[in-house]
Amino acid sequence: MTENETLKLMLLIKVEYPRESETNETTTKLQAQLWFEMLNEFDFNLVLNSFQKHISSSEGMYKPSIHHLLKNINALTNGEAKTHGEAWGEVMKNVRKFGLYNQADGLNNLDTFTRKIVEQIGYKEICLSENIDIIRAQFRKAYESTEKREKEFNNMPSHLKQLQIQANNKKGIQSIKQLLLNFGGV
Repeated sequence: MTENETLKLMLLIKVEYPRESETNETTTKLQAQLWFEMLNEFDFNLVLNSFQKHISSSEGMYKPSIHHLLKNINALTNGEAKTHGEAWGEVMKNVRKFGLYNQADGLNNLDTFTRKIVEQIGYKEICLSENIDIIRAQFRKAYESTEKREKEFNNMPSHLKQLQIQANNKKGIQSIKQLLLNFGGV
């Protein structure tokens, strides 16, 4: 998206939300600069579709923020995520179909995200559980917290994702060094 397209988007927002739009020229320029920095990696038509999605949703009563547009861009490009209930249904279907002794097929038949949650809990533990309601509650909690974290990450522009990855890698390396120091290594 170019700077001119950013200004066009801001004009469309001003037309749709006249009472909530800034009229101060300095503030408008700063806002346009910020919106350009946060959205310039995306195609203008995708951003425009994101704005249209916002208008047509229940959130459309209020002027969109950059967050709203990034969230809609993510949904338009990656599709809507499954609910934890839908994912749990697939897990239980696979447990019934593949059982304890065919764990590899049971896991391979799940989408990547659901598989990650099942691996956190343990496929074997799900199969052998005598109280599946507790396992379902653990699955739900893990699914929702991981989904929230991944959505927040996916809603970031690329340059912020890179900074986050670098920070996580640096934190991981520091944690490993600290563990080694604690155990007399390095």
